[in-house]
Amino acid sequence: MAIRGESIAIFSRRIGVNYSLMTEYLNNKKHPSPPTAKKIAKGLDKEIKDIFFYLNVC
Repeated sequence: MAIRGESIAIFSRRIGVNYSLMTEYLNNKKHPSPPTAKKIAKGLDKEIKDIFFYLNVC
């Protein structure tokens, strides 16, 4: 976000994620669901695996 010059509010609005939740994700207070993680990654022009770490539990 910083590289693009976007605030958290602008970024969250652009990708359709609630601002309050976005700040909780950024502060590691909550973890996004897979669909929300995909929105965040797409908004940053990245792959989910480049940003988030998920355990594959079988």
